[in-house]
Amino acid sequence: MKDLQIFFGNKPYTRVNYAIGAKSITGKAKVVHKFASIFLSDEKYGVGTNFMTKLRSGAVRTSAALVASFTTARVAFTRQLEQVGLPKDETISRVELTAFEFLADKIYLTIKVVTADEAETTFGVAV
Repeated sequence: MKDLQIFFGNKPYTRVNYAIGAKSITGKAKVVHKFASIFLSDEKYGVGTNFMTKLRSGAVRTSAALVASFTTARVAFTRQLEQVGLPKDETISRVELTAFEFLADKIYLTIKVVTADEAETTFGVAV
């Protein structure tokens, strides 16, 4: 099981555990969980993206490389979404990288996920 530090609004952080058998979640947490479990997982057997692989390999050292890697991974993420029959508040319509900051050995990403009902969830991830 993996943990992510995800920042919602003024809370210091919320841990999101993602693994098979994780307990049921709803609403914003479900959308963030869906994003994290696919986007931030290494690509394997047709699931996940190469985003974290590129970060760990040192291929992302500039702002342009980060944006390009995020954009490429977003396309792979979108192709993997299985959303048929989901309620609008759980159907991801788009994902945006709204800000990022390189600090020491981490990159802090601010990501906005917009659902089909136009609700927005913005959260931060330290990778």
